[in-house]
Amino acid sequence: MRKYEYIADVLRREIQERKYEYGSRFPSEMDLGDRFEVNVKTINKAVSLLVSEGLLKRGIRGSGTHVKAYDAFPRLRIAFIGPFYHPYYAQILHGIEQAALAENCLVDVFSMPGEQHGIVMEKIKNSDIKGIITYGCGMIHADRIPIMYLEDDSCGIYFPDYVVCNSYQGGYEMMKKLIEYGHREIVILTHMFDNCQRISGFLDAMREEGIPDPEKRVYTSVQRSRYDMSELYEKMKTDHPGFTAVASTSDNNIFHFISLLEKKYIPWHGRMALTGFGNVPGISDLLPIASVDNHPYHIGIRIFQGLMRKIADPELVIQENIPRIS
Repeated sequence: MRKYEYIADVLRREIQERKYEYGSRFPSEMDLGDRFEVNVKTINKAVSLLVSEGLLKRGIRGSGTHVKAYDAFPRLRIAFIGPFYHPYYAQILHGIEQAALAENCLVDVFSMPGEQHGIVMEKIKNSDIKGIITYGCGMIHADRIPIMYLEDDSCGIYFPDYVVCNSYQGGYEMMKKLIEYGHREIVILTHMFDNCQRISGFLDAMREEGIPDPEKRVYTSVQRSRYDMSELYEKMKTDHPGFTAVASTSDNNIFHFISLLEKKYIPWHGRMALTGFGNVPGISDLLPIASVDNHPYHIGIRIFQGLMRKIADPELVIQENIPRIS
């Protein structure tokens, strides 16, 4: 370590330990030179380093150098990789950003279009990014950079380190409520990429209540298109005529299902109970549907905290299934 780097480390630690008051005048370079027994040029390099980190601020016209912050910003950088434009994941990202700012960290956001996946990952590997939070990109590889996933499984892929809401609990409680309100003719609407634990919760609750063949009540969307939903709706009517409730694994699914009903002028208000999952703003707060609240903002905070532990100990396995809070 060069002399000026050593001096900068000593001064940085003193600033972080609050030896100097916020906004106070920092010792002059001449005084620091006497203290460390080096020339002013070496001290200038050390002070310049702390200025570049945002800890100190040089004044103008001989007004001296002042303490600007107690911690350098950013202390470290992390990356969020995935679709952040969806309201649900925007809330998660908001939680991540707030937790990161509290720890003096910076979040770089990548929407990661498929054709640029390799390019972006190479840039991240060669950057000073210390950790990654990701969703919707499958299993990714970033050499030795710790990675946390916002999903525990997807299409048969089981992720090693994750923070998720308890989807099984949410599905189980939602189905129990539907049955409690008198519904027995219930069908389940899901998407091929949705969390399977939600379906398991639905099915177990139906079995407990003696609803026959619950597995045959699951209808899986592939595209969430009007054609896709129309086909599923016709199958539902044929297999379970007179069904009174649709329990879905996603607010997105039920939004597209409602769009189909509206386009076909099929009356459903007051006749059919529809439920979602995710409590997505713009869907569950505008449409008369019940939805499971996954508390995405708090998931964002928890996964950031998990990533910090993972960065400190890369061998640590973090698999948090957060209980759903009513």
